[in-house]
Amino acid sequence: WYASSWLYFIFDHWLLNVFGANSLALRAPSIVSALLLLLFAVLFVRLQRFGFYWQLVTVLAFLTQTFLMYFAGEARPYMPLAASVLGVALYYSLNLRDRVTWWGRAIGWGSGLGGVLMHAYVIFYLLGICLLFLILAKRNQGFHWKTRQTFNWLNPALLLGAVGLEFATRVPR
Repeated sequence: WYASSWLYFIFDHWLLNVFGANSLALRAPSIVSALLLLLFAVLFVRLQRFGFYWQLVTVLAFLTQTFLMYFAGEARPYMPLAASVLGVALYYSLNLRDRVTWWGRAIGWGSGLGGVLMHAYVIFYLLGICLLFLILAKRNQGFHWKTRQTFNWLNPALLLGAVGLEFATRVPR
């Protein structure tokens, strides 16, 4: 009853209509997602104030994971799942000032809503990452649970939008 990653397969359908039976076109969403995954990994490590060499080590660590990189060349929605999860983790590791910039919103909303449309499991990761990073932010930044700051930090519009999109596109009526 739980529909699969319909947007990924719509992209594949459009790409096959445009380019024909081209294996590169069929794998393009996974390849783009793999590149986004690497970009988000570098940004996440950079946000933790690690230098260039650690960013390079992070990229190399991802590239040497053969099982993960195998799915970058597959025409399946596993790489959008990984890129969306890391994008959401990057968004929730940003401070509130950086989240309201155009690139912060693009990462958060694109990873959250785009991920929900691309893979059925992103909603569960989104909620789990939000809770985990909320606990870490409380510990590291020291704000209290029942304040407006916590409400702003959660970004309920993103969470409710993702849950609403999940229910609107996957749950049968």
